[in-house]
Amino acid sequence: MMKTMMKTRNLLFVLIAVSLVIAGCNQAKDLANVTFDAEFKADLNCEVPPASFKSGIDGAFAASKTINPLADSTVEKYIDKIKSWEITGVTGEILSVSKEGVNLLGAELEVFSANHSTAWHIPATALFVGQKITFDNGNGQWDTIDAILGEKDVFTVSVNGSTDQDDVTFVIRLIIKTRVTVNPL
Repeated sequence: MMKTMMKTRNLLFVLIAVSLVIAGCNQAKDLANVTFDAEFKADLNCEVPPASFKSGIDGAFAASKTINPLADSTVEKYIDKIKSWEITGVTGEILSVSKEGVNLLGAELEVFSANHSTAWHIPATALFVGQKITFDNGNGQWDTIDAILGEKDVFTVSVNGSTDQDDVTFVIRLIIKTRVTVNPL
């Protein structure tokens, strides 16, 4: 009887020790997590064609660009070890405008992949070089971009809208800032 109790007690100690070792290994693996920041940029070249004599000012424009997350060398290095993406900011900046006094009447900015899409409305505003536009997470847009990046594949950003003038070109740079968590083990 005493031998059986000793064997049971020893077996219990072994099971507890194994459980602690396994839990400790998982915690040690999490300690190896590495985070780094990655930015994805796209310059959207918007062109409003000259108006024809018959139709007057149309002001419509559209532009799109494909972004490949693997173009970032650190992302490419750890692509198979990525645990999570966290969007830390989405901004736009007007890099150039071919005329002064151009007003944006409104636009839609979209980020999409084969499986996910999200968009923001850009309200009417004057366009000028250096102008910054912040795109928030008001409708879960950042969460959708997290899912898009989780696919680890190319995605597209596009903008379409209208201005109050024709025969104008301008460039909007979209910047998606992320924090990437990887585990190199």
